[in-house]
Amino acid sequence: MLTSGGLLNLHDNVPFVKICGITNVEDGIDALKMGATILGVVLSDLSPRKGTMDLVRKLKQADAVVATVHTDMDSVLMNYGEQDYIQLHFDHTCEDISRVREQTGKKVISVIRTRDVPSAVKTGRDRISCGADLVLIDTGVPVVDIIKGKNLLEFHERMGLAGKISPENASAVMKVHPGFLDVSSSIESYPGKKNTELMGKLMEVVNRERQRIHTDS
Repeated sequence: MLTSGGLLNLHDNVPFVKICGITNVEDGIDALKMGATILGVVLSDLSPRKGTMDLVRKLKQADAVVATVHTDMDSVLMNYGEQDYIQLHFDHTCEDISRVREQTGKKVISVIRTRDVPSAVKTGRDRISCGADLVLIDTGVPVVDIIKGKNLLEFHERMGLAGKISPENASAVMKVHPGFLDVSSSIESYPGKKNTELMGKLMEVVNRERQRIHTDS
């Protein structure tokens, strides 16, 4: 899934799945076996899913593509090493994206937190133009309820959705053609502990929808 330059080869497996809030190696390995493309490790005291850079190193030893998730710039500049992506989960500008790329040498996931998905799609294209490698639109509420009935065919292949995506609604979310799905709390037994059965069900739905998309195209 990675090109020689380190970017995801998106045409191979679109949409892909990023499983976020990984707190232990066992969950990370299970997610990889089931087909997750990126594992997210949250580096924030604000989260019940807080991970560590040591966990990042262990996941990299398991050949995972890892994104660390940050809620402020200080955390970004204090915690970079072996991860592949740095996810900016706070308000930021194009200048901030450039600063992170230059100072850390890492690829950037730019998060847009909003329930106005159509406007965020336009903003996301701007973020990609100014240097973001991936853009994540995080609604904070069930995104399937927000996108229902909307024409969002302008999604860029490097632009994804987050917001209570589960095995039950993933198929409906994929109908608007996001480049990737970001999933966390809806596939957990409790905060920070992924549920293997739910991860498996989610990936079954995603793989079925991928096949439908490829067949239709």
